Amino acid sequence: VAAHLAVHRLPWLLLGSAHVDSPLAPWAPIGGVYLLSLLTVLTGTLGVEFLRRRWWAAAPVAAIWLAPLLLPTQWTEPAGDPLRVALLQGNLPQLIKWTPEGRRMAANTYLEMTREQADDIDLIIWPEAALPMFEDEATAILERAQSTMPPGSALLTGILQREGRGLYYNSVIGVGNTQGEYRKAHLVPFGEYLPLERWLRGTIAFFDLPMPAMTPGPGGQPPIQAVGTVIGNAICYEIIYADLVADRARDSEMLLTVSNDTWFGESIGPLQHLQMARLRALENGRYVIRATSNGVTAIIDPQGRITARAPQFETTYITGEATPMQGLTPFTRTGSWPVWLLAALLVAPGLRFRRESHHIHK
Repeated sequence: VAAHLAVHRLPWLLLGSAHVDSPLAPWAPIGGVYLLSLLTVLTGTLGVEFLRRRWWAAAPVAAIWLAPLLLPTQWTEPAGDPLRVALLQGNLPQLIKWTPEGRRMAANTYLEMTREQADDIDLIIWPEAALPMFEDEATAILERAQSTMPPGSALLTGILQREGRGLYYNSVIGVGNTQGEYRKAHLVPFGEYLPLERWLRGTIAFFDLPMPAMTPGPGGQPPIQAVGTVIGNAICYEIIYADLVADRARDSEMLLTVSNDTWFGESIGPLQHLQMARLRALENGRYVIRATSNGVTAIIDPQGRITARAPQFETTYITGEATPMQGLTPFTRTGSWPVWLLAALLVAPGLRFRRESHHIHK
């Protein structure tokens, strides 16, 4: 609950994220990660009751785990022919990325991999902030990229934008057969902005360190269109927010997430990030194409299965197919509010019983 309701919430790897490959997975398109989490808690709670010889508890547990056998396995259907996509992974050292040498390395790496793409590629993806510079500084590089792209194809890349005085955006823009752009709306606290800056800065030495001051993109941004496909976007950790992604999926045929996970090093963090992206695909019945700086770059189908995956910590790219999808899952339609209502209905009787029991004992 705290992860969902807190102002600077971070719903990283909620309980339900464990069930992408479990028998409970078919519940995801109905109630998302929050329903999976609720069913996990109910299974544990009822299991304890069963161990206390309260045999009635077996029935709801059986219903939770057997009902998925009767649920639909596919809520959406293809809206067109598959796209041939290429996801590029530069694997540039983070420590030098923002130096002049890092700029040259990034430009040369992504230009060379773009040049290598076959003529049947429809969509090329570079990761979050692939070029360590602002968009207005990257014009010549992007023009060179476009000159080497397959005819009629599109390139989407993460890049920083600046506007006026002090407005900086973490964005996705397009080159070639594309329309629109996306500016990251849900920023990373302490990474892209300082929460409660008015009170914290100047009061504690740590918070007087130079901090980036990114500007959140506006709400209700239209999806990007690329090679005739409507693509909803989530930059970096935006993909962990189930309701936010469902909102993007309502108006999209495919989901794109670009990320820079080099900050995690060789920890389990990038794999957890991938796990949550898989659950977003399953919740919304959409392909998720995921391009990262050093892994885990992958193509995920509407059932949350990985159809192509690049090895971590390598300069490489993967190619594969991603199909635009139409139709909405129940979770895409409603988001998580029905699950919170269900949770309240389940908890309320218990709270009332506890209150009455407390009064009796007094």
